[in-house]
Amino acid sequence: RRPCRRCDRRPLAMTGLPNSVEKYSQSRAFTETTTPPNFQKNHSSRPGVWGHLVMESGALTFAWEKDDADISLAKGDTVVIPPETPHRVILNGPVSFFVEFYR
Repeated sequence: RRPCRRCDRRPLAMTGLPNSVEKYSQSRAFTETTTPPNFQKNHSSRPGVWGHLVMESGALTFAWEKDDADISLAKGDTVVIPPETPHRVILNGPVSFFVEFYR
């Protein structure tokens, strides 16, 4: 898997997860019709919980709330989401993605 495009604004998205965290959960695959509405509003993970969004197909825009840095994601792209970092997804049509959770 390659890191997302245009991630120079979010270095963590390029470097990956910290070595000290372990995967403890994974969401099911979401599509344009099954993505929870809360994912499309600004939200964040709990303290100590890292997210790793993995694109399976289609395209979406990943938006960080604080710096207005939108990232275009497509099949094979991933983005690391640090704990307590507000973000949202913007669906751009047919899509399939899932989120892995680490702590």
